[in-house]
Amino acid sequence: MSSLKIGTVISTPEGPNTSYFQFVVAEEGAVGKGEFVGVNQNSNLLIGIVVDIGRSNRYFEHAESVAEYEKIGTMRENFPVVDWEYSVANVRILGLFDVKNNLPMRCVFPIAPGNDVNKLEKNVLKSFLQLSEEGINLGKIEQHDLEVKFNLSKLVKKHLAILAMSGSGKSYLVGDLIEELLDRPKELGRIAVVAIDVHGEYTGFKKDKKYGAQTTIFPKEKIKVALNKMSVYDFKNLDVDLSDAQIRGLRPIIHNLVKHSAGDPPSLEMLIDEIKKSDMQDNSKFPLISKMEMLADHKIVGKFNEPMLDELVKPGCLSIIDMSDIINHRNKILIVSSIAKRIFDARKNGEKIPPTLLIVEEAHNFAGEGEGSEGGAKKILETIAREGRKFGVALCVVTQRPVRLSTTILSQCNSNIILRITNPSDLKHISESCEGIDSYMASSITTLQVGEALVVGEATRFPFFMRIRKRRTNISEKEKSLEESAIEFEKKLEEAKQIGKERDIDVQAFF
Repeated sequence: MSSLKIGTVISTPEGPNTSYFQFVVAEEGAVGKGEFVGVNQNSNLLIGIVVDIGRSNRYFEHAESVAEYEKIGTMRENFPVVDWEYSVANVRILGLFDVKNNLPMRCVFPIAPGNDVNKLEKNVLKSFLQLSEEGINLGKIEQHDLEVKFNLSKLVKKHLAILAMSGSGKSYLVGDLIEELLDRPKELGRIAVVAIDVHGEYTGFKKDKKYGAQTTIFPKEKIKVALNKMSVYDFKNLDVDLSDAQIRGLRPIIHNLVKHSAGDPPSLEMLIDEIKKSDMQDNSKFPLISKMEMLADHKIVGKFNEPMLDELVKPGCLSIIDMSDIINHRNKILIVSSIAKRIFDARKNGEKIPPTLLIVEEAHNFAGEGEGSEGGAKKILETIAREGRKFGVALCVVTQRPVRLSTTILSQCNSNIILRITNPSDLKHISESCEGIDSYMASSITTLQVGEALVVGEATRFPFFMRIRKRRTNISEKEKSLEESAIEFEKKLEEAKQIGKERDIDVQAFF
């Protein structure tokens, strides 16, 4: 079960007990913080994780003695200090494991001091954590040369949250996840992937030689919300900002327009004409017409929903809703609401579309905690979080502010991958929302480096730290360093100045 000895269990005033034990490390470098270790106990294996390691040396215990001896020479020159140096590892017990039957059990009685502490074999650790041989490969377990391959259903069926501060690698991790889903063979079951891409971070997939054919980008010009699918409150949630009187007047106009469209869906221009012909009072009518005309300029409301579902949702394919060029936030909310609702309703009503993973970047901006302007987007995303698993609609929310994300959504995400977070409010919120995070893990989140993550929840039997694998695709072409952006700006400025001289124009005034 576990044979390579790395230390010996010791007796301390605190233990061993059923939660923790300590062991003397056999030799320097034999074990590292975050490593899983095992102790054979009868026919089972007690498994724990090293949460810290301390070093001691009796010759250096008393500061005054060290100070005096260092005046006449180093301690190492006068005493055999190396022979008295040792390391002690602190281990948090995760439980007993029946390797033969792949059965975890609670530790109900402490192990005895003097027991050997051993390294875990890869196959044992894989079984203990419930990793899959043909799963979603997102990296390697720290301190172990073992690939992290998650079972697809366990990772995303009951929803996934990727939580990290800006610049910690959350979008990079999402890129890994997308690669794995696009690489998945048909015989293992392929799902559709729809990414709400706020900053255009995944558009590089389209130009990639390997994944380009499986990727479709839908820029703002190809995204429309059908007027006949909008309620009066959808308008209110936009920049239209309707008064109560305008809502009362607009509701029957929309109803009659849709009812008498005779197979030809109404347009926003038709709605504006109907408002003009209505008997609504002038002090409500004319401001409403003005607001609708401003909305028409955004070109987001059309006769039909675009893209069509059969274009948007395809097994083994990625659809990117590219909102990087959309400035108006309420327009983004309407798009997210429409896309999410159409996918969920289609699966719920038995329409022929494949199971789908909906990835929502900057999710806190579309489904914030408390009352806000998220409107229908928050409502449908919470509905998917509660009911989506029944109908094959999985949700992956990505956010740098967990404390601002809907508690309903976060609590329904049964798997969490957490990268570096330092904000105390976010840390507290994560600790309270994610089962299985203890004080050791919570404190470690602040020290994670870029590319390191903590995995908690349904995806694994026990939490662990991993290093995210290198992506096979290029980093988004829209992402530039500050230096590159500065150089590019000055280059364009010089080019513009040269053109200005030729045409006698003060170009500087436009910058």
